[in-house]
Amino acid sequence: MPDPVRIGFIGCGGNARGHMSTVHQLEDATLAAVCDTVEPLAQKAAADFGGTVYTDMNRMLDEARLDGVVISIPVFAHGAPEKAAIARGIPFLVEKPVARHMATAHEIAALVEEAGLITAVGYQLRYAATVSKAREILAGQKIGLVAGTYWCGTGRLPGDRWTVQFEQSGGQLLEQATHTIDMMRYLAGEVTEVFCYSAQTILDHHDSPDANVISWRHADGALGSLTTSWAMAESDWRYANQVHLTGDGWHMHWSHGELLVKCGAEPVQSYPGGGPSIDEAFCQAVRTGDPSGILSPYADGVKSMAVSIAALESARLGRPVRTAEV
Repeated sequence: MPDPVRIGFIGCGGNARGHMSTVHQLEDATLAAVCDTVEPLAQKAAADFGGTVYTDMNRMLDEARLDGVVISIPVFAHGAPEKAAIARGIPFLVEKPVARHMATAHEIAALVEEAGLITAVGYQLRYAATVSKAREILAGQKIGLVAGTYWCGTGRLPGDRWTVQFEQSGGQLLEQATHTIDMMRYLAGEVTEVFCYSAQTILDHHDSPDANVISWRHADGALGSLTTSWAMAESDWRYANQVHLTGDGWHMHWSHGELLVKCGAEPVQSYPGGGPSIDEAFCQAVRTGDPSGILSPYADGVKSMAVSIAALESARLGRPVRTAEV
């Protein structure tokens, strides 16, 4: 059996630890090194999952003999870690969204393409069994409307957290609801034009909108809508990442754990969740050199980010914005 692929981590926060836990359990991968500028976070990660501790990512990338790296850092910090991995030819999985500003995303995308590097973006919902089943059912179907919700209580975090500071995170539309936007793209096709209303209606302890209403057009003519709120109860996630699609006599309700499909007078069909993890797909691609199992490469992640950025621009300008403009 080939040696396990050696995976390193840039960033050791809560999100990264979820990836670490999965990698730690894979038979064909080993967590070789962890890096965080906050050394206690890296020490804790190494104690729980293994790996050599670093506080300098460049030193880790130079010394740890890595086959791949997971970049799980705040939105505003993207750019330098990706460039460092690309310069060394190290495949990477980067958490969503891929950047705070489109210029950074476009620059990294060009470097990735030039290097021919295996990449993945952390849109892990794509790997759910409910998604592959939904795409199977939707093949050849004409979609009329796709509507999503991402309602939760994350906006109630303390105002000094980067997550709720608009310039650092891009607010809920970029940092969080990008998962729903990505799923709506993945199921219904590319988004071409976006119009958005944003408002700060309830929460006043930070500078990010707590409610957004977005309408858009898909390339094949379907219309889309997305509503987001992060002013709900902190522990209420029932209305996050919910997507409805309608067509000629049929309706589909997608969530990560269950897919419901109603066709005409037929009974509602229910399909369960499950499926591989994005970490498993990434490690497999790194081990084999075959990226076909990766459903969300970097270039595709840039497209989902562009919808969020177009919505933010629309809210600022008070007019529709085409995704090609951003």
